[in-house]
Amino acid sequence: GDTVVNTYLIRFQGKEKLQDDTLEFLQTYLAHGATGFVITAAYDPTSDASEADKLVNSLQTFKLK
Repeated sequence: GDTVVNTYLIRFQGKEKLQDDTLEFLQTYLAHGATGFVITAAYDPTSDASEADKLVNSLQTFKLK
């Protein structure tokens, strides 16, 4: 429905392998009934800042249907 749920938006960096470039991850968590959801986005932190802004906006406006 149209229920608004406040969540935390977590930002952290990591890499898959030691020799890989560092990626920036954005993650939020929520629960609906007995089901939990983890929503994750990742981007290259050296890329255009607008890409990060788009991902943050996407996570902040995420809707369960």
